[in-house]
Amino acid sequence: MDQKGNIIHREDVKTKDDEIESIIRRISSVSNQIKDMNQLKKRKKEFSLKPKLISKVVKALSRTIDPEIGANIVDIGFIYNIYVSDDLSSVKIDMTLTSPFCPMSNYLASNAEENVKKIKGVKNVEINIVFDPQWTPIMMSKELQEKFFKQFMLGEE
Repeated sequence: MDQKGNIIHREDVKTKDDEIESIIRRISSVSNQIKDMNQLKKRKKEFSLKPKLISKVVKALSRTIDPEIGANIVDIGFIYNIYVSDDLSSVKIDMTLTSPFCPMSNYLASNAEENVKKIKGVKNVEINIVFDPQWTPIMMSKELQEKFFKQFMLGEE
């Protein structure tokens, strides 16, 4: 159930690929708003490279493992948004944690930043910790949800 008490079906749970697809769609929709063809031509290269960079950012973020949960922050569902500057040199990431009192917050944020800075061409990385919406286990990938269900509800490893 979600926070409003609605039943959430497995098909409604977004996967990492769904999140990447959603981000790419949002970036692409901006091109529809550009009316000046000269400006569109200038920005064509930018739009073709942003989705690739966002995919690289997601892969880099998935190398950050939460030691308390034992899974990467992408599969846990901590990544809410990824913003890329027009010149592709700056990345801003909105991420959350299981709780505002998470003892791993500094570790996770700095590790995520370090991993994204390793991407060629990325010079600036800003990690913005947010708690709206509040994280819930529904935000985990399907695979991680199944693992946790088996481990904690059924006592299987």
